[in-house]
Amino acid sequence: MAEPPRPAITLLALGPVTTDCTEHLVRQVGAIEQIDLRLEHDAPLAAHVAEINRAIDAATCDWILLVRAHETVGEALAAEIAMSAGPSPRAWGYRIRTQPTYRGKPLTLEPLGDGELRLLHRRHVRFLAGGDPKVQGTVIRTREPLEASSFASSAEHASWLAERGTRRGFLGRLGVFAVDALRCGPLRAQANGLVYLWVNSGWKRDTSRR
Repeated sequence: MAEPPRPAITLLALGPVTTDCTEHLVRQVGAIEQIDLRLEHDAPLAAHVAEINRAIDAATCDWILLVRAHETVGEALAAEIAMSAGPSPRAWGYRIRTQPTYRGKPLTLEPLGDGELRLLHRRHVRFLAGGDPKVQGTVIRTREPLEASSFASSAEHASWLAERGTRRGFLGRLGVFAVDALRCGPLRAQANGLVYLWVNSGWKRDTSRR
């Protein structure tokens, strides 16, 4: 029996998205078209519906995947996307959660939530001005999340903070760390999260500097 044709995907990139971030997806789908949106990578989708809808109209593939800068489509998610966009889709819209990573490991400081509408069929979804996307039928959440890398090392993290803030004294740092650790929950944060919070507590962010 012949294998069903693999779906083609139009990738809407919010910020710079490289081939390294989508290499697993390339192996799973028939073709990838990338459209770069000139938006900040963390821009809320609801604030840029006109740009997103124009990109959807310009897409040559029926299935659209929105990926932000620093996000990677892992192997398991790529396989799930290929199946979800196949000849018998379960829905026309899929929410995908984002799992932050720090030092190459999952960073779990907050619940992942329900995710954003990231995978959609262009003929059955429209983003409405100032509101939620309009999807024909049920919206399903994927099992696998996107991976969002933050810093490859604690030294890189500290260097980034030092360029944008003022170093705290030890007691001030200890107080901020304690509050943040209690807010997140030590069990949820685990070792990697506690390292992140400790480095983060070392500097007071200067909002006038970028």
